[in-house]
Amino acid sequence: MPIENRIRWSGLFITLGVTILLFTLRWSHPLSFLAFLVFGCPLILAGILLFLWALAVKDGTRGTTALCIVTVLLLPLALSACAGGETPAPRNFPQAFDPSTTTARVFGTVSLEGGKPVPQAVTIRQDPFCQANAKAIFKRSGLVTDDGILRNVIVYVRTGYEGRTYPVPSEPVVLDQQECVYLPHVVTLMKGQRLQILNSDPTFHNVHAQAEGKTEFNIPQPSKGTQSIQTFSHTAMPPFRIGCDFHSWMVAYAGVFEHPFHTATGDTGKFELRLPPGKYEIVAWHEKFGEQVSTVETTSNAAVELNFKFPSPNKG
Repeated sequence: MPIENRIRWSGLFITLGVTILLFTLRWSHPLSFLAFLVFGCPLILAGILLFLWALAVKDGTRGTTALCIVTVLLLPLALSACAGGETPAPRNFPQAFDPSTTTARVFGTVSLEGGKPVPQAVTIRQDPFCQANAKAIFKRSGLVTDDGILRNVIVYVRTGYEGRTYPVPSEPVVLDQQECVYLPHVVTLMKGQRLQILNSDPTFHNVHAQAEGKTEFNIPQPSKGTQSIQTFSHTAMPPFRIGCDFHSWMVAYAGVFEHPFHTATGDTGKFELRLPPGKYEIVAWHEKFGEQVSTVETTSNAAVELNFKFPSPNKG
C-alpha cells in the first residue's frame, strides 16, 4: 500500500475514533464508556499503527518485520491506555414513582383549640354585584366549622418523598371566582401542572399570584365566562397568594410541590394522603395560624390516623 494511502487511512481511523470519543463524552450514560472501548479505541489504535507503518515502511511491502515488532510492542500499551482507566460509576438516576405503591393511608382532621374566632366584616364599595352578595362573602370567610374543625389547611409531605421522579398530572386544578370569592379558597398542585382559572361573575376581576413579593402572573378576567390556564414555574410553600386587586377581600392560596403528596382540608377540615411505605414528615399549614409538624411511618396497606391541633389566638 503506498505511503499516501496509509497516511490517509490513518487519519480517517483516528478521526472516527476521536468522533466516537467526543460523542460518548456528551452521552451521559453508563454504556458510553463501553461504546468507546468497543468502537472508538480500536479505530484510534488502528490509525496510530497505520501511521507508524507509513513511517517505518516507505514503499512496497518492505519492512514488514519492523511493522510486526512495532505492533507487538505498542499493542499492549495502546490497549492499556483504552481500558486502564477506572470505569466510571453508573449514575444513580432517581427511581420513577409507581402510583400502585401508595397503599398506605394517612388521614385525620385539623382542629382549632379554644374559642372560635369571629370572621371580620367585609366592606364592599363601588361594585354593585359584589355588594349584592355581601352576606355570602361574609359567611364564606369563616375559618372554623360549627364542630371546631379548621377549614382550608394545606397538608403535605415535607420530607420522605425524595429519591423518586414524579409525573405531572395531566388534569388541571380549577380555581373559580363565584359571588366575588375564590373557590376553593386553597388549592394544591404540582410544579408544571395546569391551573384553570374561571370567572363565573358578571364583573371585572384580575388574578394576581405572587410569592415572597414577586409576581408569578397577573391576568385580567373582565367578564363572566372568561377563563385562563396558568402554570407555576417553581415550588412554593408557604404558598402563592392569589388576589384580586379590585376586590381586596378576594384571596386564595396555591401550594406548589415537586411531588403528589399534598391536599387541603377544604370546608370539612378533614384530609387524606395516599403514600408509599416509608417515614415522612407531614406539615399542616394555615394562612393565619402558621404550621404544625408531625412524623409518621407507614407500611403497606397501613391506615394511620394523624390529627393536628392549632392553638387558638384567643387563648391566654
